[in-house]
Amino acid sequence: MTRCLAAPTLDRRRLAALLSVSAVVATCALAMTASSASAHRWGSWHWNRTGSYIPIYVYNSASTSATAERARADIHARPHPIYLYNASSHTNISVFDENVSGANYCGLAQIMSYSSGYHITHAHARYNRACGGNGGTGPNYAQGVYSQEIGHTLGLDHSNTGDSMGLGYYSGSNGRYCFGLSCNTGSSSHPSNDLYNMYRYH
Repeated sequence: MTRCLAAPTLDRRRLAALLSVSAVVATCALAMTASSASAHRWGSWHWNRTGSYIPIYVYNSASTSATAERARADIHARPHPIYLYNASSHTNISVFDENVSGANYCGLAQIMSYSSGYHITHAHARYNRACGGNGGTGPNYAQGVYSQEIGHTLGLDHSNTGDSMGLGYYSGSNGRYCFGLSCNTGSSSHPSNDLYNMYRYH
């Protein structure tokens, strides 16, 4: 099941879920069972930034931090305007993991705070180490989950383009753990094009 709660522009077929004590947050999960999703933008969510150089800082506190770092570095090195830098404290995007047996997700992205216009000001990306569905074992799969959830926190939805944004949702993305068709960070990719179009002239 995919769980998303966000702007009214999101696909109404999705189920609203996650209430927080302090706020209602937007969520999107990498499900243990495949589900359809077609839009390449996650509703109207995006950072209120534009240009050819957009720094966004990532705080990695995961117990599987090396795997999460590979996902961040792969996205950072792609040809798009977003520069994902490491941070030493809770900042723009927080990346972490957990072990929640019986949960219906392998990964979860949450918009924790935002300003008018669905502009993200803080987001979380997490990996569920208890995940066993869709081949959900090993560091490669975990990297794919981190990659997808970080992609969500940048405003991307699942896409059937043979990369990590389709992992767990489309058969053509099975075994795809990178932000492109391969882990060659110099190659172009569909998610990179989506980020370019989303932010270069925002």
